[in-house]
Amino acid sequence: WYTFKAFGHDQVHLMNGGLEDWISVGGAVDTDVVTSMRVADLNNYYDTSATNDDAIYQAKSPINIVDMEEMRRVCGSYARDDNEGEESSSSSSPLIVDARSAGRFNGTEKEPRPGLRGGHMPGAKNLVFIEFHDSSDPLKFKSVDEMEEILNKHDVPRNRKIYSTCGTGVTACSLALALDECGRDSSLTYVYDGSWTEWANPELDTPVVK
Repeated sequence: WYTFKAFGHDQVHLMNGGLEDWISVGGAVDTDVVTSMRVADLNNYYDTSATNDDAIYQAKSPINIVDMEEMRRVCGSYARDDNEGEESSSSSSPLIVDARSAGRFNGTEKEPRPGLRGGHMPGAKNLVFIEFHDSSDPLKFKSVDEMEEILNKHDVPRNRKIYSTCGTGVTACSLALALDECGRDSSLTYVYDGSWTEWANPELDTPVVK
């Protein structure tokens, strides 16, 4: 979902529950060989009169992805004091939200990828991605009201840039989807795709807090 959104596709939807849920409610399943779709094939979706290969539907350039350089800049804007992890920089700075487990965030749980340092980025807030998923069916997201309550509980504000991160940039997308579903301005939501795998490389001098 987020890959399509990041590459400028604006008509993107996620089926809550996925294929397994679709099958469980009697949804039809096709086992025939499927030919890969071309962008030009989307012509007929947007314009039934289209007959040529000039794509009417056009994706935009990649958006809402941040790199290490930007993350270094933001982390540098957070002052270090006795209350590491709490914000002491301007509320106008992007808020870093880490979707990893609390143990990995605090550096008390070993990282699953050998050699990575434990802890979190300066100023980051921990909001584990699984909180947004239905405990009885992890393939489904909770209701909008429940997800909004979670965001409020963790003091994730509206109208502020959010930099979502995790281990590899995958589960960070759960936070991005929750923000989108709750009506937050999607132009303010970014994913750090390098995430902890890049940031915690022991050969780098990136700051890590425990």
